[in-house]
Order: sequence, then structure tokens, then C-alpha cells
Amino acid sequence: MCFVHVTKGERHDEIKSLEACACSRLCRYCGLSVAACDGNDAAIKKRENIVNIATTSTSQLTENWNPLSPTASQGTCGALYEGLFYVNVAGGDDTMQPMLGESYKFSDDNKELTIKLKDGLKWSDGKPITSDDAVYTFNLINKTSSLNSIGWHGTVKKVDDTTFTLIFDQVATMTARAILTGVPLVPKHVFEKMDDVTTDVNKNPVTSGPFTLDEKDFTSQSYVFRANPNYHEKGQPYIDGVRYTSYAGGTATQDAIIAGEIDWASNVFQDPEKQLKNAPVDYLTMPSSAQVLVTCSNAELGCTGPQTDVAVRKAIYYGMDRAQLNKLAFYGIFYDSSSSLTPTPENEEYLSPDVPESTVPEEANVEKAKQLLEDAGYTMGSDGIYQKDGVRLSFEVPAISGWTESINGVDVAGQQLKKVGIEMKVKQVSANEMTELYSKGDFQIITENMWYSGSEPYDFYNTFYASDQTAKVGEKGVNGWARYSNKTVDDALDVINSTTDTNVKKEQYAIIQQQVYDDMPYIPMMRTATMVETSKEYTGWVTKDNVYAAPASWNTWDTGIILRQIKPVTDNK
Repeated sequence: MCFVHVTKGERHDEIKSLEACACSRLCRYCGLSVAACDGNDAAIKKRENIVNIATTSTSQLTENWNPLSPTASQGTCGALYEGLFYVNVAGGDDTMQPMLGESYKFSDDNKELTIKLKDGLKWSDGKPITSDDAVYTFNLINKTSSLNSIGWHGTVKKVDDTTFTLIFDQVATMTARAILTGVPLVPKHVFEKMDDVTTDVNKNPVTSGPFTLDEKDFTSQSYVFRANPNYHEKGQPYIDGVRYTSYAGGTATQDAIIAGEIDWASNVFQDPEKQLKNAPVDYLTMPSSAQVLVTCSNAELGCTGPQTDVAVRKAIYYGMDRAQLNKLAFYGIFYDSSSSLTPTPENEEYLSPDVPESTVPEEANVEKAKQLLEDAGYTMGSDGIYQKDGVRLSFEVPAISGWTESINGVDVAGQQLKKVGIEMKVKQVSANEMTELYSKGDFQIITENMWYSGSEPYDFYNTFYASDQTAKVGEKGVNGWARYSNKTVDDALDVINSTTDTNVKKEQYAIIQQQVYDDMPYIPMMRTATMVETSKEYTGWVTKDNVYAAPASWNTWDTGIILRQIKPVTDNK
């Protein structure tokens, strides 16, 4: 049986609920199931190689193994379910690597896309994966807006058991690319029996990826994926399973990494050379997502509060001292962002030089921020905070408990904004609470990370700025957290999606970048640095010399690529 050491000062109710499996070294070599970690010694199995991962959640876990859901549990897409093809964006490789798909071909007018699946594919329950599953999946997405994050609109027809054709309503080259790399097929024989596929969490999932899951291996503190015996890449994965565990916060996660209880994590250490000197892990740092202040920006969709005024959003933007922010909140390792949030350097080709501040200002411009507010009719109150119509510029900003950089970022920015005449304080919430807040727009300002994907910025802008990605406040949107809707942006995205001409795309990206700079529904702070810790007991991890996938443990499709590659060191001796 494993035991959890309670560090002085830690909350006992949080620690006692951690599974004994958090003591992962003993559990791994004992090969304990979740039941065994709860004290059921009869559940001890043969020796197994179980890779331990720290979840992004620092609160109780909820299960959702539906890969089409925008709130699917960590590891669902990539480890449990695969897409048709994979593109290594992090490594700068634009090649379509076959996953479930074998080949694809566009028609001459780019309105039809024919895809051939690999022969002999099987679901984890042994049933064949066929074009019937593909037809079902794409029909389901097309008719269910809350599952249609890629914007697929058209018809799909079966050609034979392993071939199907997507027929687009109009030319959609970027949507087609998203389909090839970002849509997991789901088993028709399972999903067609669900009463409501938008709310069903798909317990005991029938999977296509390198792992599967048994319901008994899930608790509110951890869950275990087991190797899929019917996985299409014979011999893979090389490990027996993966255990995801929720820790009480950043400090608890760091302690577990240093103790060797976690094999793969993405946790930022202030002084990694010193802190990880004797830890059984290697680490690397790479640019990652955009750290932003998300505003509920659109009054027409139900947002309320002074942040619906662009003058307030711009004042916050100019009121931050990002050099100080990086030093005090982000350990000095974060990267510069752009005013339009275009990811650079990877999408530098599409960054318009005409949009102001292609690199966000490092120093605050307090006078400009104040002038923006005063020009918009705000007056300074006796307490040093601007107000208008009796409403003070005061915001309580939710941040996920345990996400140290996010919490510190709001704290430091709040101190800086006092000089501008804006009050901003952090409010710590659980990961589940945060998901509910941003999915329904029930906030004024929150702090979050916006992820980047794709070899050009279309996926990023379409994900977070397109009107069809958002919804009215109170209704669940897909990814349009800011409730932003702008016809100029939508029209430009449509043009980009309907052409292969790079010059035309650049013109349209410039329009989008200027518009989102002018409106600024997402206020840029900095680009985050992903620090990734990986166990020395396994080989095959991503390194700076071999970036075959994005290395962070929370990435979607890349996670499956990495987990099927790594091997125990003992296998190489």
C-alpha cells in the first residue's frame, strides 16, 4: 500500500483525498490499479510501466471522454482518440503524417475531399473502424453546432468500406486542413445509442488511439489509461499505461516532480537549474500559448460592465509594464507577444507590418491609458479609481487556483493598473468553475491561455474570433470566450478559407489583425513559456534537438504521439 506524506502547512482535506497512487514510483513497479491505490490489495497486478502525468486541473476531476466535446478530459484527444492525420506544428513540419487516414485527395475545384482510411483498423472493442464511422462522425458534427469547432458544413458520402468523400458547401481549404488534422472519428455503434451526444460523457469509451480506459480506473483525483490491445501501430505503445493525477496546486506538483513521483509535467520552476539539480527529470523550455486577459466584450450578446467599452480594454493594455510583469510574475522566461496576438516567429510571414505594435510595449504608457479613459468620459474618483455613470473601473478577475503564473500575473498587473486608475484583483477558482465561467460568458474579465495551432494564423483567429465560435452570455459557446463578433473578421476568414493564394491571404490577415487590435477583446499580456519536465526513466521524449511534437503534457494530439513513442530505459539495455 502507498502512503501520502503530508507536508506541514498543507490542507489536510486536500491531501487525504489524494490517491495513494500519487506515490507513483511504488505504484508503478507494483502495477497497482486505482482500486489497489484505494487500499484493495487484491487488485495488485503484474509489474507494469505506468507513466505518471500531472493534470492541468488542481481540483477534483470530472470525467468526459467524448472527443467531440470542447470540455473533454485531458488526454481524450490524442491518447484515447486519434485524428486522420497529424502535423507537427511545433517542429515546423507541415507534412501530413498518417494516423487513422492513409491518403487524401482534393477535387480540381477544391470542393470535394476524398479520404482513404488505413486497412485493418479496429476500435478497442475489436470492431472494425470503417467509413461508416467517418460518415456518422461528420454528419453528427454538421448538425450539432456545439460540437462543430472546425466549421464543417457540407455533405459526406461513403465510397467503400475504407473510403469516404466530404463535399463542401463552398471552397474551404483551411476547414479541410482542420478536418484532416483535428477531427477524431467516433464509433457509430456506440454514439448512435446516446440520448444526447452533447452531454453524454462517454463512460467506458471505445477508442481508436494507443490507450483505452475502464470506468473503474477513474476517481475524482486520478484516472488511468491502459494500452489498447487493438491499436493499429503494432508494438506500440511501449508502455502499459498512463496515470493522470490532480495535485493540490503548483507547489504540490513541483514537490512531486522533484521527488520523482511525476514522469511528465508542464510546470514552471523559478530556478530550474537549482531546483531540479538532483531531481530524476530533464527539462526544456519553449514558447507556448498566449497569456491574456479575456474580456466579456460584446454588450449585444449580453456582456455587462465597463470592460465592454474598448477604451477600458485599451487602457488596461497600455497600463501594463510587461518587462516588470515578466520579472515578477513569470520568472523572466516568458516571451513578447504581438498586439494582434499573431504567433511569432512561426507565423511571421503573415504578420502585417502596418498594424501598430507588432511587438507589444514592454513599458507601461500610463498617460496614454488615462487619456483614453478621459476621452471616453471617465472621471477620476476621490479614491484614485476612474468611474463613469457611478460605475467604478473595478474588476475581480478569476484565475485557476494553483496556476501560479496566472495568479501572479493578475496580482502584478493589478498593482500596475492602480497608477492608471483601474482596480483589478484576482479571485482564485477551481478548474471546473473556470470552465463554466468562460464557456457561458459569466464574467467581466478572466485570465486564460489561448493556444496556437496550424502553419498559419487561420486556426487561431477562427477558433477565438469567429462569430460562429461564440454564443450569447448564458449559453455555452465553443471557444469564443470573449463573446466577440465582427463581420469584418468573419468575412476575411471566409476569404482565407476559400483561397490558396498566399498574397490574398496576407491581405486578409492584415484586415483581421487591424480589427482585433482596434477592438482588443483579448488583451495581450505575454506569450507563455512552456517548461516541460520528463522522467529520466523513459527515453524518446521530445528534446530541443528532436522536436517531433509539441512537448507539453497538456497538448491535445501531440500527447498521443509522444506517449506511443516513449520507452522505459530498461527496454534499451
